[in-house]
Amino acid sequence: MTNAPPALSALPAGPSLSLGATDRFRLGVIECKPVPVDRYVRNALTELLTPRDGCPNACVPDNAQLREMLATILTLHPQGDATSLERVIGQIGLLSLLRDGPDYAPGTINALRYDVGAHAVASGFFSVSEGVPSEAELLDFGASELMFLDTPNEYRHDVASAHAAIIDFHYGAAGMAGHGARENRETKITPAMMQVSDFTRHLATCRQRRDAERPATADAQTMPRAGLRCAIL
Repeated sequence: MTNAPPALSALPAGPSLSLGATDRFRLGVIECKPVPVDRYVRNALTELLTPRDGCPNACVPDNAQLREMLATILTLHPQGDATSLERVIGQIGLLSLLRDGPDYAPGTINALRYDVGAHAVASGFFSVSEGVPSEAELLDFGASELMFLDTPNEYRHDVASAHAAIIDFHYGAAGMAGHGARENRETKITPAMMQVSDFTRHLATCRQRRDAERPATADAQTMPRAGLRCAIL
């Protein structure tokens, strides 16, 4: 029989590799690389925003606190000192995080419109005559883009595809099933999943549910651990 390995008795005597050393050489075949900074930050943000019971997490910090947490998380990345949080936020297309106020919290309609509007400008779909687009202009641009998703038209799929990552993020932050679980999860783009009217109805349902639960929930300031509802990670 040709190409058969030599019998053990035929092998030359001498030093041999331990099992541990063999494992180290086996692992050495694989070159490990850190997760890209933008994906790392987005994954971290997704973890911080984990919805509760199919609705937005009521205990998520405001945007200013989220930025502080993300800045700390960024320092843990091997390449984190080579960039800034603001730059990474721009790379992942979530500029609403740089604005404060509850209207721009992740998973809100204003944040969705703002980010889609900013992405539309960056992609060349809209432009302004001079200077930087205002807040109102970005909201209008975003609303104009999102209108294509709620009516049958030839541009619907193209618009959904162009802004898929942003839409997926905000839908996921709002607790809509099938969205935002992980940045590196393949986003299944279908018109039904991308309808903004579904998003706004979902948010309205969550508000109604939260309002109904509020009288039966202990005051968080006097009993901060009541029901253990406000745990982050």
